[in-house]
Amino acid sequence: MIISSEEKWLRLFGHFKENHIAAPNLIKIVEYAFCLPGTSAPVERVFSLMNNAWTDDRGLLKESTVKGLMTCKINIGLACEDFYNKIKNKKDFLKKS
Repeated sequence: MIISSEEKWLRLFGHFKENHIAAPNLIKIVEYAFCLPGTSAPVERVFSLMNNAWTDDRGLLKESTVKGLMTCKINIGLACEDFYNKIKNKKDFLKKS
């Protein structure tokens, strides 16, 4: 039977709780370790998208514009035309930001 690492930690902390073993520092370390990404792939993807958006032709774009482009591209996942078609009839969309 294959047990996930999450299940292993849950069993360990269950053991600590059942036997009244205090381990606040261990819990903090494990919580910190679980919040770290397993790879740098998401960060590398962001840099790749940024390099595609902030080309020599677009070198004069303000940092805030590039940030807006990246936010839309990463969080929405639609091509520009598809995104435009999705929001063009939503008058209050830009007012919410």
